Amino acid sequence: MSRTALILLLLAFPSWAEAQVRSMRVYGVVPGPYGWHHFCERSPDQCIKRSTEPAKYIVTNEHLLELDNVNRWVNQNVKPVTDRLFYGVEDYWTLPTGLRGDCEDYALLKRHLLVERGWPVGALLIMVVVDAQGENHAVLTVRTSIGDYVLDNHSDRILLWNDTLFRRWIMRQSYIDPNVWMALKPKTTASVR
Repeated sequence: MSRTALILLLLAFPSWAEAQVRSMRVYGVVPGPYGWHHFCERSPDQCIKRSTEPAKYIVTNEHLLELDNVNRWVNQNVKPVTDRLFYGVEDYWTLPTGLRGDCEDYALLKRHLLVERGWPVGALLIMVVVDAQGENHAVLTVRTSIGDYVLDNHSDRILLWNDTLFRRWIMRQSYIDPNVWMALKPKTTASVR
């Protein structure tokens, strides 16, 4: 197909073109974070496979407002503390104890609160990225019919994944099974602690 034909095709179907950019692409299965697996051993009810849910949640303006409210509430009410300082270990994934935790704890609480409000678990995926400081960082990704949104404890704004300032995308949970993690770049093989 010529470049001109491709441009005409994209102009004729802007919603298709936008959906391709707004939704993340995955590149195969990778070992998930150790912290997630230990979390599932302690809280198996949080890690149940739910493949019958929609892959992308159809959202309304009210749903986007709900995402914004949950993101802001958690960010404002959970106080940041490292796992090393609070639990005495390097990496400990859990729902925030006493409303204190680190990035993955924020993501787990946002996920938990949205599930309580009726959001499907298959649309609420934890993702590991490299942040602006070059550190591994966990956020919640929400797969919707209009794109994949990121809820980050460093920002009260919910953004489409490609509008964030993350340096690199490492892995994300599968929407079919939260215990399966997918690479977000080709040939990712290393797991993340």
